[in-house]
Amino acid sequence: MGGTGFRLRQGVPGQHFLINVSGALALGIVTGYAAKHLGAGAQDFATIVGVGFIAAYTTFSTEEWHTLGLLRRNATVEAVNVLGSVGVSMVLAAFGLWLGKQL
Repeated sequence: MGGTGFRLRQGVPGQHFLINVSGALALGIVTGYAAKHLGAGAQDFATIVGVGFIAAYTTFSTEEWHTLGLLRRNATVEAVNVLGSVGVSMVLAAFGLWLGKQL
């Protein structure tokens, strides 16, 4: 990563966090929109967009690899990293689902 990324806390890269939570929000919006407007094809559309595009955008596997490294060094930082990323992602995915249904 070099020195180009910002950090939420010592050792926790903020760019991974932002990519993952924004991807969760985007997936929620796509799923909600598809469920409201696409009927029977909603699940296929959401799967294609979710797996094909949003998964490519997010860095979930990178986040997990980085978290493993944090776990080896400091369990407190690791817990904040995992719980923060997953917790915020779940909230934003639910909000995105609601928002997508409003569109």
